[in-house]
Amino acid sequence: MTFLIIALIVLVLIAAAAKQKNGKKKYSFGKKDFMNNAERGLFFKMVEALPDFFIFPQVSLIELIKPADYPSKGKILSAHVDFAVFDKELKKCCVVELDGGTHDTGKQKSKDADRDDFLGQAGIKVLRYKTRQNVTAETLRADVTAAMADEKPLAKKGGK
Repeated sequence: MTFLIIALIVLVLIAAAAKQKNGKKKYSFGKKDFMNNAERGLFFKMVEALPDFFIFPQVSLIELIKPADYPSKGKILSAHVDFAVFDKELKKCCVVELDGGTHDTGKQKSKDADRDDFLGQAGIKVLRYKTRQNVTAETLRADVTAAMADEKPLAKKGGK
């Protein structure tokens, strides 16, 4: 009799666990801040300093550069840049990256170098600033204007 009661309890527990597992959502999400405080601060400074440009934060690399093959595409699919800055015709672009302390590590330095190389292959200049650096509006304006002056117009999406 004790064996039957224990077996019944085990079956009830297994059924409850299966029901709970089946009742769970397959995917789960929570709200996240769009940018950290340093990025937000630089964004507003850029908006003020660069009224003749469009500034887009958190842009996926795949929207800026065209991979030549599948392995190249795989390398950039989940990567993004902090800010893509475009002229008013959306023909010229440069990238602004804000590097915190984690960018001083070997692994992150390597990722940053790869990203700079990928963008450079596409003719897009990268401007890097440290979070501990007090970047002035004048510096931003001068750096972006110089980067854009060297820039070639972007190729049409899907074009050669």
